Amino acid sequence: MAQTGIDRLIEQQVFTASYPLHDGQYESAKNITEPQHYNKRQILYYYWAQWSKWYKYQPLDHIRDYFGEKIAMYFAWLGFYTGWLVPAAIVGILVFLYGLVSMETDVPSRDICSSGQKYRMCPTCDEQQGCQYWYLSEICLFSRLSVMFDHSGTVFYAVFISFW
Repeated sequence: MAQTGIDRLIEQQVFTASYPLHDGQYESAKNITEPQHYNKRQILYYYWAQWSKWYKYQPLDHIRDYFGEKIAMYFAWLGFYTGWLVPAAIVGILVFLYGLVSMETDVPSRDICSSGQKYRMCPTCDEQQGCQYWYLSEICLFSRLSVMFDHSGTVFYAVFISFW
C-alpha cells in the first residue's frame, strides 16, 4: 500500500489512472542523430526551445500536438505580436541614435556647457546646506542627456507609435 503520492490516490480511487506529463527525454540518445527518430519533446527542444533559434518560425503544429490548442494559440499570438513590434523598435532605435548624434550640435546644450563661471544661478535653499549659488555649467551633463531623449525625432516617434 502506497503512503503518499499519486499511487495512494489511485488506490483510494480518487483517480482511475495517471499518465506521465512528458513523453520521453528531451535530450536524444548519443546514437540517434536523425530528426525523424526524435519524439515530439526532443523536436521542440532541438528546433524551438533554445535561444539560438530566435530567428526561426515557431513549429506551431508541434506545439499544438505537444501542449494543446490553447498553448499553441498563445505562442502564435505572442509570435505575431512580437513580429509587429520589431519595426517600432527599429524606428525607436533610429530616433535614439539621431538624438545621440544631434547632442553635439544642439545650440542650447553647447551654450550651457561652454558658459563656465559666466552665469550664476539663483540659490536653491535647503535647511542643512543653506542657500548656495550654483553655475549654469554644472548641469551640462543633464542638458546633453535631455537632448538625447527630447528632440524633434521623439515627437515624430510619438506620432508614429500612436498610429502604429
